[in-house]
Amino acid sequence: PSSPHEALPPPPDPATGSKSPAKATGADAATAESAGKELPKGSMNDGYYARFFSQQRRIGSGAYGSVYECRHVMDGVFLGTYAVKIAPVG
Repeated sequence: PSSPHEALPPPPDPATGSKSPAKATGADAATAESAGKELPKGSMNDGYYARFFSQQRRIGSGAYGSVYECRHVMDGVFLGTYAVKIAPVG
């Protein structure tokens, strides 16, 4: 499996050689359960990047976005320098 949290499919039944139907797990199960539901308005952390990161310089760019060297500062406390990829969504 691609994730240690995903379940392996059931082995074939030795008597019949058929597999029992696999139950949706991981992201598939979460998607099935949340179909038609909307996230609560305050659940997304909009503006976190703009509030707590300052771009220092562009390190590189490619087909899927650009990477910037950024300083992470929260309440005046320097938390580190990070490479942050900015990619268009949608």
